[in-house]
This record gives sequence, C-alpha cells and structure tokens, in this order.
Amino acid sequence: MKIDISKNKLIIIITAIVLFAAAAVSVFFWLISKQIIVEPGATVLADGTVIPPEKEKVFQIVSPRPFNERRADLIAAKEINPKAFAWLSVPGTNIEYPVILDPENDNSYWLQRKLDGTTVENQSYTNAETVVYAHYKGEFPGISPGSGEISRNLTFFGHNWNNCSIPYYIGDSGDGTYIMFEQLMSFTDYDFSRGHQYIYLATETGDYVYQVFSSMYCEPSWKPEFDFNYFDPSPGDAQFETLLSEMKERSLFDFDVPVSSGDKIITLSTCTLYYEGAAEQRYVVSARLLGKGEKADRLAKVEINRDYKKPSFVK
Repeated sequence: MKIDISKNKLIIIITAIVLFAAAAVSVFFWLISKQIIVEPGATVLADGTVIPPEKEKVFQIVSPRPFNERRADLIAAKEINPKAFAWLSVPGTNIEYPVILDPENDNSYWLQRKLDGTTVENQSYTNAETVVYAHYKGEFPGISPGSGEISRNLTFFGHNWNNCSIPYYIGDSGDGTYIMFEQLMSFTDYDFSRGHQYIYLATETGDYVYQVFSSMYCEPSWKPEFDFNYFDPSPGDAQFETLLSEMKERSLFDFDVPVSSGDKIITLSTCTLYYEGAAEQRYVVSARLLGKGEKADRLAKVEINRDYKKPSFVK
C-alpha cells in the first residue's frame, strides 16, 4: 500500500523531530555545565530536574541508655514500690518505665494505679501516667514464689490515651506528649519496625534483650473458641506453639526472627481503636529473648505481611 504524505505534513514531522533532538541536547549540555552526575536508573525531566533512583534504606541499631543508668532508675523506683522488678526500655520511643510484678493482686488491681500504689481518679478522662505492670501470674527469678526462671510469655500492660486512632504518631516526640504505651504504636510503621527491633529489660543483676518478631491487632481477652490467649504466661508446649504461630500469622510484618517453643518471649499490650465498631481491641508487640552468646547486633529482614490474619471481630 502506498502511503501519501503531503509536503506540509512531512515538514511538520521533521520539525518535531528536530525540536525534540534539540531539547535533548540542551538538557545534556545543561547537566554537563552544572556538573550534575546522573546515577544509573535516574530520571531526567525536560526542565533538567533529576529524580534519583530508589535506594534500599539502611538502618542502624538504636541502642538503649547505658545499663547503669537504667539500673539506677530501677533502684529509685524500688524505693517507692518494692514490687518494681525491672526497667523497660524501647529505643526510638519514650517508653522508659519501671514494671510492677505483683503475684498477690490480679491484673485489674494495677489498672488505675500509679507506681506508689495510689489510685488515679477519673482515669477515663485524663492523661494519667499510671504504672506499667506485668501479668500477675508471670514469673521471674527471685520475684515470684518458688520461681526459678522467666515465664515463657512475660506480658506487660500499659495504657494508650492519645495515640489510639490512625494516623498514629510514630517515634519519640521528645516533649513528653505521648506517655505510657502510646508510642508502642510506632511498630505499626514499616520503617520504624525495620530500624527498631530490640526491647530491653534491666534488672538489678543484668540486662535482658528481646528481638521483635510480631506486631499485631487482636481480641482484648481470651475465649475458648479463639484458642488464642496472647497473655497466657505459662502455656503448655502445644499451646505455646499455637500462640507463636498465631502471633506470626497475625503480624502486620514478617520478621525474619526464628522463634520456637524452646524460647522465652515478652509481650507488650495496649489499647487501640484501629477497627471501627469494635468497642475493645488490643495492639500487641511480641519479642524473643536472646539466648546466651546472642547479641543485639543484627537487624532482621522485615517484609510487609499483605494478608495478615485479622481479629475475629473483623467481618
């Protein structure tokens, strides 16, 4: 088939090609004159704007305050309340608190109390700094009667007053605006979770280090039909395997942190209002206790869990 191109159309096409080539040459010499180095994979716009290629972010391990400082804070807290058994530190947040372990009173006892044991009035309408407390059936050497080792699942509870709904405030505000476990919500952020994976628990005799392996939303309490009690301090072997599997499956992110029934974990629990229509719901971060010879010198690979298991109240 013979294509008939008129003289005018041909002139227009040639002119367009010449103009495009001239523009490309101009950008090239502009970049040279400005001594701009264009990285492989970068995009150069017509006005000379250079959009660099995306690079994998590099994160450095964030260390806690020196152990001696945290130990001194714990000793000071114990003078106020001897039931304070450890000092909890979550680097990258302002979670720096003593933790109460009280085998003589159930969890509801410390729900509205300060470190000195006094009750906070009208707690629902205040930004009260109540105490962080461990599950009363939790065990820790030298604390619980007859206990010689740490619970399989040492669970801590802390309030969340001002950071319950999205968008969450991520990281340490630095001005004390977010207190208690409000900044625990930072672990819902992908980059924060990649760069902040260690939780520290200082006692008078040593430092216990945990690496995060789960960040999840869940039911506020255990029911038999769930077969999932995230705050059970002493599950049997089968129950613990189920617990760990559920924590991984429900996690917002897949952490490359191996954890099995032979490990000990710490679980930090707080309130959230992430899901509409659910009166009570929890956000929970769990971490594995490092064993002897292990060091907090490696950031695990973290990937987004695109099909994480949602709580039973989500329809």
